[in-house]
Amino acid sequence: MKKQLFIVLLVFPIICYGQKGFSDGYIINYDNDTLQGKIKDRGGALSNQNYVKIRFIDQKGNNFKYGPYEIKEYSKAGLITYKAVGISSRKFAEVVIDGNISLLRYEEQAMAMTSTSSAGGSTLSGNGTNAYYYLQRDGDLK
Repeated sequence: MKKQLFIVLLVFPIICYGQKGFSDGYIINYDNDTLQGKIKDRGGALSNQNYVKIRFIDQKGNNFKYGPYEIKEYSKAGLITYKAVGISSRKFAEVVIDGNISLLRYEEQAMAMTSTSSAGGSTLSGNGTNAYYYLQRDGDLK
């Protein structure tokens, strides 16, 4: 009995650590099927950053990676929803207001060109984020 308890106490933290960063949520695929599970997109449950891929663990424990070409929407913790939209290329954009006309927000790393040497060399460096807003009416971006 002590050996079984020891094994459970040893394995349980490993399982819990493996789920770190996952939030309850759902995905909607392009067949309009809604699948419940756990989602991780490298942000916290309340993160508003946009990512190219998400990790999804379904209710059977199967682990998947999805991008905006594989699923059309996902939601984390019932608080933030993202839709796959074609903004220069297919990306996930946060749904700020959902309705007949929806407001979507997309963030990306702002890059700045800076000169670092007298020889004229320059580097590209991150300098914060830029937020872009889009209107979507019946699935069409404006």
